[in-house]
Amino acid sequence: MADLPDWDPVNTGAVSSGLEELDRVLGGGFRPGELTIWSGVNSSGKSTLLGQMLLEAIDQGQGVCAYSGELPDRVFRYWLELQVAGPENLEAEDNTDGTGTIYRLRPELIPAIRDWYRDKLFLYDAAEMENRAGMLAAFAAASREYGCRVFLLDNLTMTVSRMNARDQYRAQRELILEMVAFARETPAHVHVVVHPRKITGAAQMTKNDIGGSGDITNLADNVLVLARPTAREIRNQAFQGDARLTVLKNRFGGRQDVDIYLGFDTNSRRFHPVGGRPEDRRYGWESKSR
Repeated sequence: MADLPDWDPVNTGAVSSGLEELDRVLGGGFRPGELTIWSGVNSSGKSTLLGQMLLEAIDQGQGVCAYSGELPDRVFRYWLELQVAGPENLEAEDNTDGTGTIYRLRPELIPAIRDWYRDKLFLYDAAEMENRAGMLAAFAAASREYGCRVFLLDNLTMTVSRMNARDQYRAQRELILEMVAFARETPAHVHVVVHPRKITGAAQMTKNDIGGSGDITNLADNVLVLARPTAREIRNQAFQGDARLTVLKNRFGGRQDVDIYLGFDTNSRRFHPVGGRPEDRRYGWESKSR
């Protein structure tokens, strides 16, 4: 042990989440060589918040590779570009069928935004998903050829079902094991979305509610759960914002069961600290567009 090289627990190359309170709980952010599990009931905003995490990584000079089993590529990009533009850079447009209002980027800003994330953001084609080896090979190629150091797998259940796995729980565990090994060998940080095993109603989720196998959360370095307020919490004014992000596990710092409350801007799909504003966050493309 005495001959091992020194390791600095401060300068680990962690990628900031862009949320100061979350970074403090995680001990600086998302460190290379680790894997984070994200969960929450349907429509809690997991994919949206993770899109924001990817943008934060890009703004810190990291290459990002994502697989989305739930969103078509055009929708994935549309949501991300709303987030990176921010509410002040969007235009409102009424739907032709009169069902509501949609928001688009101001057209003159599109070149600057896409130049900002060009060669930094890669999306693995869901149509190419055939087996775990193919996806892992694609992630390895993104690391090797494009320097990607942040990866997203959204979501584990959908991925395994696309692979026609006969034993879903075993396949999920094996894929997490392979992702943990990939993160450590690269080194990279891997974010994985895992749907809860059951709908928990008004109760807060625990690690036992996530996925089909307890091994999944045991293998992860961080476990985060996103929730919207229930009707009871709204009536009792027990919710401080629009969403609650709970850190159920943080291996590095030993933190667990820590709640972080967030605001949410519907138009730009941005999460932000309670008491802050969505337009407070400025990304690097804005300096290039001036």
